[in-house]
Amino acid sequence: MRAWLRSVFTDPICLVVAASVAAIHTGALRILVWGSRHSPAVRHLFVDVWNWLDFLARTREGQMPYVDFWKEYPVGAGLLYVALSPFLDPMKPFVTLTRHYRIMAFLELATAVGVYLMARHRGRLVAWAAALLAAALPTALFIAPFRFEPVVVFLTLVGAALHLRGRRLAAAAVFSVGTWLKWYPALFLIAQETGDFGRPGHEGQWKKSLAVFVAVGLAFNVPFLALGWVERHSVYAMIAPYLFHQTRELYDDTLIAVVQSWIGPLPLQRWAGHLTGLGMLALCWITRDKPFAARAALIALAAMPFNRTYSPQFHLWFAPFVALVFAEAEGAPRWAVAWAWIALDVVSFLVYPITFTGRLAEKSGSPLAGIAPGTWTALFQTLVVLRVVAVLVLAVAVWRASREAEPAPA
Repeated sequence: MRAWLRSVFTDPICLVVAASVAAIHTGALRILVWGSRHSPAVRHLFVDVWNWLDFLARTREGQMPYVDFWKEYPVGAGLLYVALSPFLDPMKPFVTLTRHYRIMAFLELATAVGVYLMARHRGRLVAWAAALLAAALPTALFIAPFRFEPVVVFLTLVGAALHLRGRRLAAAAVFSVGTWLKWYPALFLIAQETGDFGRPGHEGQWKKSLAVFVAVGLAFNVPFLALGWVERHSVYAMIAPYLFHQTRELYDDTLIAVVQSWIGPLPLQRWAGHLTGLGMLALCWITRDKPFAARAALIALAAMPFNRTYSPQFHLWFAPFVALVFAEAEGAPRWAVAWAWIALDVVSFLVYPITFTGRLAEKSGSPLAGIAPGTWTALFQTLVVLRVVAVLVLAVAVWRASREAEPAPA
């Protein structure tokens, strides 16, 4: 790890990677500034930041998140925005937007450099290409910086780096911290333990990793539970996020919602989220002989096809891992991963924000001028189906490209 950190300043290509990603994001920000004045689709990208303005205002007033009020994310996400609140002023929303973009773009740059360092043993140009795939596709440029996903993605990449260096308990700690920002990194910890289960030299490792996970979970959650009980005689603000996710409505941009609009209600749609979760857990075991990057990528991809919810930031969950699979593969399998990923990202961007915004206007009774009624909805639904096909194609490409042994550490 120290050698990697030193090489950030001594490897000239590493500096080129950082400069290229920074330049691309700078250009993207200029496009967004222009689009904010001319395009409703661009303005819709800002919604996730707007949803944090009330949280930021309350914390500035001295209210305690998960004690006085709740947010639909784990406590770590709330703590992140408490830490960011001095820089994100809810009374200056467009300044907040720009600052949010720059903070998250910096983390994406750090992720790109991390991917480069982890893939460099496959050749510097290949590693550079992998870094650009991870940080310069439309989702990374135009959607990710308005979410807090880049923080979680960077943590999962650090966990993967520690895993590949043989530091399993340190990786468990990082995945555990990531879990309390966005729950999905817990699956990467399970993937680590299923891959090592029963292997020589790893006897009893799962117990130590579980202890680390429990300790981190207690450190994040117990203070808020205690404060809620002492100050309000209630822990509702802590459990509300979990209740909220059990009762969420079906998202319009899911395959299930599109099929239901064509043929009517599907009896199993209510349980699609639970079944998706079980499928992701099953993949932790099924893919245990794959390299860790392939395991993580396939598990993250499994969140998308048949879930009740879909968000474009789901594409960030697998980004660094697919980039590493791309670097480790050779020849046709490598390019199959790259082109499948690019196609998926483009189709996803056409779903959101492009056709999503047009369909929203149709649903609200204010269709965009010059477009026949129902056109945006038809395009939107067609692209949703194509996106699911693209997810499955990428999953197959990752499966075929991944080797059956862990790559040698750089």
